[in-house]
Amino acid sequence: MAIASSLDVIKSRAGGPVRVLGIARISTVHQDEQSLDDQEALYRRWLEEHGVARHKLRMLKSRGSGERLDRAELKRARRLIKNNKVDLVLAEDLGRIVRRVHGHIFCELCEDHDTRLVAINDNLDTANENWRSHSIFAAFRHEQYNGDTAKRIRRTLNNRFDQGGVLRTPIFGIEKPPGAKHDSELRKFDWAQPYYDRLLEMLENDASFAEVADWFQANGAPLPPSVRLKSWHASMIQRIVYNPLISGLRVRNQKKSKRVNQTGRYKSVNAAPEELRVRHVPHLAFIEPERYKRLIAKLNARNARFSRRYTSGIDPRLGRPKKRSRWPGQHIYCGICGRMFVYSGGRGQVGHLMCQGARDHKCWNGLTVHETRSRNQLLKAILAEVEQLPDFDAALLASIQAEAESQWRERMAGLVHLRQLLLRLDAQVANVTEAIATMGMSQSLRDKLFALEAERADVQSRLRDTEVPRPAIQLDAGEIRRLARQSMTSLAAESWEFARLMRKLISRIVVYPMGLYDHSTLGLRAEFALELGDFAASGGNLPEVQAELRRQIVVELFERPQRVALRQQVVDLRASGMRQQDVAATLGITATAAQHAAALDRGMKILGLDDPYVLLTVPPTNSRRLRRHLHPRYRFDPLPTVP
Repeated sequence: MAIASSLDVIKSRAGGPVRVLGIARISTVHQDEQSLDDQEALYRRWLEEHGVARHKLRMLKSRGSGERLDRAELKRARRLIKNNKVDLVLAEDLGRIVRRVHGHIFCELCEDHDTRLVAINDNLDTANENWRSHSIFAAFRHEQYNGDTAKRIRRTLNNRFDQGGVLRTPIFGIEKPPGAKHDSELRKFDWAQPYYDRLLEMLENDASFAEVADWFQANGAPLPPSVRLKSWHASMIQRIVYNPLISGLRVRNQKKSKRVNQTGRYKSVNAAPEELRVRHVPHLAFIEPERYKRLIAKLNARNARFSRRYTSGIDPRLGRPKKRSRWPGQHIYCGICGRMFVYSGGRGQVGHLMCQGARDHKCWNGLTVHETRSRNQLLKAILAEVEQLPDFDAALLASIQAEAESQWRERMAGLVHLRQLLLRLDAQVANVTEAIATMGMSQSLRDKLFALEAERADVQSRLRDTEVPRPAIQLDAGEIRRLARQSMTSLAAESWEFARLMRKLISRIVVYPMGLYDHSTLGLRAEFALELGDFAASGGNLPEVQAELRRQIVVELFERPQRVALRQQVVDLRASGMRQQDVAATLGITATAAQHAAALDRGMKILGLDDPYVLLTVPPTNSRRLRRHLHPRYRFDPLPTVP
C-alpha cells in the first residue's frame, strides 16, 4: 500500500494548521533514549516530504512496554482523539502506539473521530480503504516478533546457564569477582561458615527468622551485597535459607512471567516442573544437601498453619486485588507514628489489625484492633450521630441560599468575561490569518497564530466547564438521615461496597493508645471526621453545607472493665448512705468489684482526673502488652507528618 503523497484531504477542526500527534516510545531503560528524538526527527522529515507546511506537531514520548494498556501516554492519546484535538497521528510503526489487537482498535478509534493515522514503517494509512487488513497484519506481525524474541532470549539464557553462566547477585558469604562469567569463578568466604553453622543450629532448634537476624546483627555479620537495609531483618534470613545455593545447587526457571491480557502487565507464576534447570556447584555449599532438605521440610511444616487454606486446590485470594480490604482495613492510621494499621494476625490473633511501624520495630504502639468488634463499634457511633443530626433552621438555609446565589453570580460574571475574551481571540486569529494571506507565512506569524489558537482552545474548554445548569438548593435533614441510615444498613458490613461507602464518608481514622492512670488496662481510641455532604440532594458541595454536615467523632475501640463502667453508680449510691454490700447487691456485682470501683474513684480524685483513661504519649514502663520498645531492633522512627 502506498501512503498518500499529500494531506490535502485533512482539514483542521480548529481552522488553522494540521494538528499532528507524534507517538514515540522505547521499551526499557536499556534502550538509547536518543531514539525518542530520532523518532521525532523521522516524523518532521515525513511531514516535510509530504508537503504539510502548516502543521503543529505535539509529541508524546514514553518509556515502557507496548503491551501495557494502562500507560499514561496511551490514555492521553486516546483522550486527545476523543476530544477532537488531533487531525493526524504519526508513528514509526503501530507497535510504538500499542501492541496486539489493541493497535487495530486504536486505528478504529481514530476512524470514528475523523482522525487520520499513519504508521510509516508498517505502510499503514487509515485514509486508504483497505487499511483494516494492513493494521491486523501489522498487529499480528509485531506480536509474532515479540513472541519469537522472547523464546530466543529464554533459549539463550538457558543454554548459558547450562554452561555455568547467567550469574546472579551473590548471597551472603559468596563473592563474585569483577568480570566473572562462570560459576567456577565464584568463591565462598571461610569466615561465613560459622554464621551458617549458627543459623542452621538455631533454626533446627525452632528459632524464628527474626531471632536469627538479631543474632547476626549482634555478632557483626556483614550485610549481603546489594542490600538497601542497614541492619539484618527476618526477611533477609528467609531469602538466604530458601536459596538452594547454600547447599551447592544453582536453580533456574522456578518462576516465569505471565502476561495479564487485561492490562498488559506481567506477573510471576510458578513454572512447569519440566522447565526447572539445576546445576551443581559443590564448591559453594555451606551445608550438606541432605541436611538442607530436612531443614526446608521442617520449616515448611512449621509454617504450614500460617498459610492460606486452599479450597479444592484453589487459592481463595486468586484474582483479588491485594489492596481491596474489608473495612476498616486500610483505613486506620496510628496516632503515634503515622503508619497504617494492617491485617497481620497481631499478637497471634486472626482478624486483628496492627500498626505497620510496630511490626517493623519502628513504633511502640503494639495494641491491635479487632476487625469485627471495631467495625460494629464504629458503625454504631456513626448511626447514632446520624440520628442526632438536627434540622436545618431557617437562618442557616437562608445563609446557604445566599452563598449559592453569590457563587452563581461569580460564575456568571466569569462566563461573561470568557465570552468577551473568546470574541477578542477570534478577532486576533482572523487578523493574523489575513496578514498571512497578504504577506505570506513567516516564523513569527506562525508562532503568533499557534499561540492564539492554543489560548482560544483553552478558553473554549473553560467555557464548557462554566456553562452548567443553575443548581436548585434543596436541603432536608430528615432525608439526609434516611439516606445515610439506608445506605449503611442495607449493605453487608463485610462487603466491598460497604467499604467504598465508608471511605467516601470518612477520609481516615486515627487511633491513639489509651490506658488507665495506673496502666493496668490499655485500649485504642479512634478519632475521625464524618462527612455527610454526599447524602444532600443538592448543595452538598457548598462550604457551609459541608461544614454543617461534618461531625468529629471519638470512639473507644475497647470495652471498659466493670470497675470503670460502674464507678459513677457506685460513688453515687455510696454518697446516698448505702453500705458497700447493699451497693453491690443493687448493681448485681460482687462486693470486691464495688470496692475496686470505689478505689478507682479515690485514685482519680488524688490525681485530679475526670476520666480514668489518659492518652499515652510515651511507652509505659510497667505494661505487659506494650513492650515493642524493649526489643533490641527497636528504633522509634515516626513518619514526617504524624496525624
